[in-house]
Amino acid sequence: MIRLYIISIALFLGAIAPNSLFAQCQEVIDNEGIATSNPTWYNCSAAGAPLSIETSTSWADLVIDWGDGSATEAIGAFNPGDTPVTHTYAGDASSYTVTLAEADGSCSIEGHYFASAPVSDFWSSEVSVCEGTSVQFHQEATGVQYAWNFGVNPNFLNTSTGHVSFTFSNPGDYTVQSVIQFPGTNGACADTSSLDITVLPRPEVSMNLSANEGCGEVTVTGDVSAADSYLYVWSFMPSPSFQVGTQLDPITFNSPGNHPISVAVTGINGCQSTAQQFVTVHPQPEADFAFDGVCFGETTSFSDESIAGINTNITGWYWQFGDGAVSYESNPSHDYAFTGDYNVSLTVTTPECTASTSQFVGINPNPTVEAQADILSGCSPLEVAFNADASLAATFAWEIDGDAFNAASVDATLETAIGDASVHTATITVTSAQGCSATDDITVEAFPRAIAQIDPAANAGCAPYTLPIANLSEGAIAYEWYANGNFVTSNADWTGTLENINNAIESQTVELVAHSVEGCNDTTATTIQVYPEADFTFALPNDTACSPLELTMPMMEGVNSFTWNFGGGNTSDEQAPSILLENTNGGLMGTSITFTGVSVFGCVDSHTETVYVRPQPVAEFSSDALEGCEPLAANFENISSDADSYVWDFGNGITDDGPTASQAFYTDGTIQTYDITLTAYDDLGCTDTDTLTVTVFPAADFTLDLGVETACSPLEMTLPVIAGAQNVAWDFGDGTTSNEATPDHAWENATGGLDNYIVSVTGETEHGCAGLAVDLITVKPQPTAAFNADALSGCEPLDAAFTSTSTAGTDLNWNFGDGTSATGSSVNHTFDGIDSNTAFDVTLTATHPLGCADVATATVDVFAAAEYALNLSTDSVCSPLELTMPEIAGAQNVTWNFGDGTTSNEATPTHTWFNASTGLMTATVTLEAETADGCAGTSQATVNIKPQPVANFMVANDEGCDTLVSQFNNYSVLADSYDWDFGDGTTGHEEHPTHAFAANGATTTFAVTLTAHDDLGCSDVTTREVTVHPAAAFSLSLASDTVCSPLQLTLPAIPGAENLTWNFGDGTTGAGQTPTHTWENTGDELMEATVSFEAATTNGCVGSGSATVYIKPQPQAIFTIDEEVGCAPLSIEISNDSQLADAYNWTYGNGDAVELASAGTHVYTYAGEEEPMDYTLTLTATHALGCTDAVTKTVTVLPAVNATWTGESVGCAPFETVIEYTGSDATTIAWTLDGAAVASGNEVTFALEGAEGTATAHTIEIEAVSEYGCAGTAAFEVTVNPTPLVNLSASSDATCSGDTWNVFHDAQYADNITLTMNGMGLDLASDLSFNSVNPSATDATSTLLLTASTDQGCSAAMAIEHTVHPQVTANFDLPASTCTPMVVAFNNTSVQATASTTWNFGDGTTSDALNPAHTFEALGTEDVQYNVALVAVNAAGCADTTVQVIEVWGQPEAALTVVEAEGCYPVDVTFENASAGHTATDWSYGNGEYSAIADSVHTKTFFNPTDELVVYTTEITVSSAHGCTSTDAVNVEVGPHLNAQFDVVAQGCTPVEANIINQSEGAASFIWNFNDGSAPSNELNPTHTFVNATDEDLTYEIELIAMSAYGCADTTAVGVEVYAAPTAEFTVSPAIQTYPNTTVGITNLSTASSSAIQHWSFGDGAELASDQPIFHTYNSWGTYNVTLLVDNGFCADAHTEVITILSPNPVASFTGSGSGCAPLAVDFDNHSIHGAQYIWDFDDDVMTSEESPTHVFTRPGVYNVSLTVIGYEGQEDQVIQYGAVEVFPSASAAFVNSPTEVIVPDQPVDFVNLSEMDATEFFWDFGDGQFSTEKDPVHYYTEPGIYTVSLTANNSFNCPTTYTLEHAVEATVGGFMEFPTAFTPNTGGSNGGYYDPNALDNDVFHPHHMGIVDYELIIFNKWGELIFRSTDPYIGWDGYFQGRIVRQDVYAWKATATFSSGYRTTQAGDVTLIK
Repeated sequence: MIRLYIISIALFLGAIAPNSLFAQCQEVIDNEGIATSNPTWYNCSAAGAPLSIETSTSWADLVIDWGDGSATEAIGAFNPGDTPVTHTYAGDASSYTVTLAEADGSCSIEGHYFASAPVSDFWSSEVSVCEGTSVQFHQEATGVQYAWNFGVNPNFLNTSTGHVSFTFSNPGDYTVQSVIQFPGTNGACADTSSLDITVLPRPEVSMNLSANEGCGEVTVTGDVSAADSYLYVWSFMPSPSFQVGTQLDPITFNSPGNHPISVAVTGINGCQSTAQQFVTVHPQPEADFAFDGVCFGETTSFSDESIAGINTNITGWYWQFGDGAVSYESNPSHDYAFTGDYNVSLTVTTPECTASTSQFVGINPNPTVEAQADILSGCSPLEVAFNADASLAATFAWEIDGDAFNAASVDATLETAIGDASVHTATITVTSAQGCSATDDITVEAFPRAIAQIDPAANAGCAPYTLPIANLSEGAIAYEWYANGNFVTSNADWTGTLENINNAIESQTVELVAHSVEGCNDTTATTIQVYPEADFTFALPNDTACSPLELTMPMMEGVNSFTWNFGGGNTSDEQAPSILLENTNGGLMGTSITFTGVSVFGCVDSHTETVYVRPQPVAEFSSDALEGCEPLAANFENISSDADSYVWDFGNGITDDGPTASQAFYTDGTIQTYDITLTAYDDLGCTDTDTLTVTVFPAADFTLDLGVETACSPLEMTLPVIAGAQNVAWDFGDGTTSNEATPDHAWENATGGLDNYIVSVTGETEHGCAGLAVDLITVKPQPTAAFNADALSGCEPLDAAFTSTSTAGTDLNWNFGDGTSATGSSVNHTFDGIDSNTAFDVTLTATHPLGCADVATATVDVFAAAEYALNLSTDSVCSPLELTMPEIAGAQNVTWNFGDGTTSNEATPTHTWFNASTGLMTATVTLEAETADGCAGTSQATVNIKPQPVANFMVANDEGCDTLVSQFNNYSVLADSYDWDFGDGTTGHEEHPTHAFAANGATTTFAVTLTAHDDLGCSDVTTREVTVHPAAAFSLSLASDTVCSPLQLTLPAIPGAENLTWNFGDGTTGAGQTPTHTWENTGDELMEATVSFEAATTNGCVGSGSATVYIKPQPQAIFTIDEEVGCAPLSIEISNDSQLADAYNWTYGNGDAVELASAGTHVYTYAGEEEPMDYTLTLTATHALGCTDAVTKTVTVLPAVNATWTGESVGCAPFETVIEYTGSDATTIAWTLDGAAVASGNEVTFALEGAEGTATAHTIEIEAVSEYGCAGTAAFEVTVNPTPLVNLSASSDATCSGDTWNVFHDAQYADNITLTMNGMGLDLASDLSFNSVNPSATDATSTLLLTASTDQGCSAAMAIEHTVHPQVTANFDLPASTCTPMVVAFNNTSVQATASTTWNFGDGTTSDALNPAHTFEALGTEDVQYNVALVAVNAAGCADTTVQVIEVWGQPEAALTVVEAEGCYPVDVTFENASAGHTATDWSYGNGEYSAIADSVHTKTFFNPTDELVVYTTEITVSSAHGCTSTDAVNVEVGPHLNAQFDVVAQGCTPVEANIINQSEGAASFIWNFNDGSAPSNELNPTHTFVNATDEDLTYEIELIAMSAYGCADTTAVGVEVYAAPTAEFTVSPAIQTYPNTTVGITNLSTASSSAIQHWSFGDGAELASDQPIFHTYNSWGTYNVTLLVDNGFCADAHTEVITILSPNPVASFTGSGSGCAPLAVDFDNHSIHGAQYIWDFDDDVMTSEESPTHVFTRPGVYNVSLTVIGYEGQEDQVIQYGAVEVFPSASAAFVNSPTEVIVPDQPVDFVNLSEMDATEFFWDFGDGQFSTEKDPVHYYTEPGIYTVSLTANNSFNCPTTYTLEHAVEATVGGFMEFPTAFTPNTGGSNGGYYDPNALDNDVFHPHHMGIVDYELIIFNKWGELIFRSTDPYIGWDGYFQGRIVRQDVYAWKATATFSSGYRTTQAGDVTLIK
């Protein structure tokens, strides 16, 4: 048992090797007389006063660095009270850093000396700002403490930096003071300075909007006011847009949402304020709906399909249905009361908006229809004619039994399958022209017809043939079966038998009549061939013989084909085949031989005979071992049968004659096989042989040679393959094992001395034979080589110190990888002399005294210094020069200085130099970088940049129609000469040329190129395009120019035309391509209209075209009729009311037509047809100019009714006649008989009784009315003649064959009398007496018919039937005799026993079954006979009787007893046979053995090869001479074999828990004796603990006694070794201490035998094999587990104590600072020691735990950075760098411009600068090659286009930003020109006509214009004199002529202008000059 003692302490991760330790450093006295290690001295008054230093502690050897560049001064010993050390500074610096240190470097402190008073020097970024603006203040003094007062209160603010910002919230004048002092001087060394700041007020803005919300689209205007302001800039979205002014021009928002509108107001003091309001546009809903159900009577459903808009929902609906009804549902339904058109409107509302829409809904009338059929019922298939009687119907659709028909009348065949409903529904649906429909249906019954169908099992068979005939009829309720015309049965199933009493084939007919419930019957029949019966019998000798028995079968006669069946699948088709019968199953074997033959008629018969064969002995045995390793012991079990003696041959020269045998087998070193043979004999001398083969394998012989005797730990080895071994098991001798074939294993030395291990392997041969092999190895201890290095990388020369941590007591050898070496545990080495980075592999070899060694290696990387050479390929080019700096191999942390004030830290930056001067520019490029290993280097190169001219020009009139004259204005800079290429083959060199362009018939674009050159050879090229369009050429041609009113035309497309305007010539106009227009002529004359249009080409060139159309007057046809529906013939009156017509044409729809010259009234008569006819009456009215109009009406003429009939009118009484109406279609038909109404309908049956012996007459009348109300009549007479009276009878209805019967008859009122039987006439004068004869198998029925008639053809008849029943014959098949009990299933072969059968079995029992089953018994062993009688009776009561004898064989009696039936394996059992009545005996012993011993007593031996109790059932079977058998049985119990055996762990350390595995066989109980003084156990698998309380090993013996359930016992024993256990125990002191105290004392308290070894592990890699280590020293801090293992080779114990070495306190230190524009990234390097965690605080609300972070400062300001270091034990240290980072603000560039769309070239764009963060410098790029540095520039665009404008703003900190506005300005071509009507000139003198376009005065007469590129203004006085002319639109008339102002008067003017779009205009007017 291992006991672990764990001390709970705080555990800390990580271990860092400690730096050198320093003692507490000395202190000196500062200016305040305080002893400190961080002193401050100052001298604020006396110039040049020396620094005097006193000490408070002793210095051993003081040296001082005075910090002024002078040599370090050696002071030596310096103690308190010594004369102060002094130093005079010659420089003029304000402060110095003084360093005091011990000469040996063990101590060093720094102090600061302020040699003079500080001087305040500060300035501000602004002296005048707007309220709310921040001002930057900069104090240039450094090394001081700062305090500020900003004039808003008396308080001062202390800062760590001299750069601060302050925001002034209120306007006013403020005095800002900056106070500085040296640190630690407590104000003694200070200075103050001040600045005045003026804070200006911002405007107060009042902003108003005309609307703040609306639906769909909102147009907004607004105004703004603010005192003392001059600039108002409005801004709004979408598409960033601006307006300038106090009024906001209308702007429209059409997208849903909140739209901000802002206005920025600038005061006259330059300060700006902003106001903002939102305009909310609510989504405008779109009302829409759909509807269905437009037929009268239908519900019309309305579906709202309105769209609500984004982020809103429709909340209300208002429906108006056009009939006064309304609804507020979203999807309503409505029922209209009348047909017609209704205007339905829907108004929807959202929470904010509404929308409406309307549609016309037409409600149409429905058609009507009635379904009709000519017959309503009948048998299927039924032919039916269907007709639809309908009105307003346009289409007809019948659906009949799933079939569709599209006609008014349909003929259909209705079929009803059996089982289906007989009712068929025909549905007619008619649909009007408007889609409305009506439906009617009618039902017709087509009764299903019965289907007679039979399926005989065969169509031929042998007599007597009881043929199964399946009745497959369908739909029948009754049946009649006939055989050969004779009635057989009315059952559903056929029950007849077909006989053949002839010796030839007979054809017989079977007929079935099927009756349905409605009387729809069907008949079918089949023909059957009946053959004579076959009979085959044969006889065999009833022989019994030994197996095998050979028999030859007899010859069979009269067969056509046959088969002998011998059983077991053995058959033959030979006439007299031979057969060999073998008994292989034991006991007497009976074999049935069956002959099956087919007669020449194909009839089959079978006969069977049986023979008996005695058994043959069978030799058979098994072995419990057929193969195995030598020596192989095999036990053989004899399982032979039917044998009496045996002989064994073992194949090795040894034999045996016992019933069982055992034998041991050996080999000669190779595999041996032996054939074992058993021969079995019976008492008759029959023998049989069985053989088995036994294989014996040689024993295993393994060897083990590991190939090594001694090796160093660990000894690792792949174990060798053991030749011939399988299933190997290895024991490595160190307590571990393996089952692998060639396992890998490592032996370790655990003692420090020589360790011996015995390695063993067990296995099996390929045949499973086991073997063992062993070998011995010795393992020596293995040392561990390891070391630490204080430096593994660095630049050359690199000094590195190496310290070994290898196993103690080893020899150490160092190899430094550079050809040098050393010995010892700690060595130093210098790596140098390299040209490139070199890696040195340092190797330490540690060698143990016993010879084993280990090697440790570390790589030291030594880096070469950086060497760079910068070479720029280009050094003199035109500006701009763009270069990509070359990649410097191996360079990192690259810094480029491009010599133009810019730098880059990219590796290969691309830089562009601009030369904006007129001379050559030179720039020096400097590279500073370091290698990947941190080595720095630099290099320089020079580039020269020549000034670059910029080519630029504008085109006045760059697009227009042919011919186009363009003016080119050259705006190039830095150019000396120019080359023009006009793109049309011409060139020029003028500075501002003019050029004319021609289109040449198609739009042509000319690329005009300007090349600008300077004298230094630099040039620039720019290109602009001039486009010239051809003039327009349009025409108009109309396809239809003379038509009847109205004329509707879609006008043709005008190719290439845009902005079309149309004049249709009838006072209306239109616009766009292909408009559709309708001309109407409302007069009586021809109308003429001229159609014209004007349009422009896609390029703006204008053209026109025209054409004429003519419209003729349109007449209107109108008429009425007095009657629309009537019966034929129908006369109607027609009235003509037509308008604007000159001729009238009438068509009557029946082929008649007439033309009338005038309107008025006329009459027309329709003759009609057999069906209702709809005639279309059409009037066509024609105008004299040829226009026509037509109108129609429908006249319905109904057919007349013609009443006709068909049927018999003369008949015999009683006379039933059917009269059918055959006239015209009628809906009602009324019938009268002799004046009295009797019936209605199409068909009537009249039953007229007549009079006895005399004729009578009757009158019938018909009246028919059609469905249309038309009527017709008819009348006729019916005569009824008298009928005779007859009577016929017989003495009986039925007799048996052979009986006699008589016939009686009578007749009255007859002229003729006849009597027939079955169609044959009888002599009425003879004696009508008959003798019955029926030779058939069915009843024979005779029909007698008595017939009497008159001379008028009337007759009467009477028939009777007499039945003669067939003869009944009783018979049954006699069964063959069998053993009792004899179960007989009788086969009744009686003929015509259709009523009953009665059996008497001769044993006192009877049965009424047709084919009964009965059991006959012979109660003893003797045979018994029974007389069986059968009485057969048919349905008529006829009977017959037969008697036959049945014999039953007696049963033998089996009786078996045993002397002893149980015992242990093996068991001998004696059997006694007391059976009676038998001739043979068969034994089955239940163990696979059999015999036929007839002895009354015999003995048998039983075995049990299993582990369980086995019960063998022994059975005796005795047989009689007839083969009857009887059986008796007994059970024999044999107990299993018993074997005591168990397995247990054989050894272990006390206490040993022995888990015993019981492997005994056949045991029922157990006794365990442990022989250690404890009580025995009776458990199956007990567990027992053995305890060794002594110091010596003990062996205990476990004994097992196993007992079976049958009293058998077996004993075995196994020994268990129990070893004494050691105890590990020790203490440590101290358990916890702080580094560098690392030595621990150990006291060993363990107990163990002298043979035990003790192994120590100290938790730091060190180990020791010793009883007492005493002390151990650790190299670093941490937590260590000290473990002692005590092991005696069998048992082990371990104990662990925990050692804690606490880490030293951490020391915080870092470097990192910087200043620059926001955002500023600063790298911080952490130099702290003994730190486990780090916390950085950057003073900007951001902290991190990275070790050496890079931080980005985003806000301007001065930041104090602190680092807190947390040690491994939770200790903390902090360092703060005040003012470590200063971030300057970046200028915030922003602007707006107005307008955003201008017309070139003279519409200005005002740019309003909105930059912030004290921007002072500006650079504008207007996107057209022009630039500006003004703050708020005004710019003119001279070329059309979309321009992107950017503004770069910079501030005093040189922190610029750029703001770019995409698509800021869109410049287009166009223009306008407007003149005033009066002006008031300045009487003070002429100014030359110059004017300010934005001025509000009226001193000069000039146009208000835009976009003019060519201009001329001329002015005349009233006498026509030219007094003024100008070609510059910016020079007008100032009222002066020839230097003098003209008089007040009216003057005429004319102006011509061409705009930038190419459009040219001329205007003229007069102007009034007012003085």
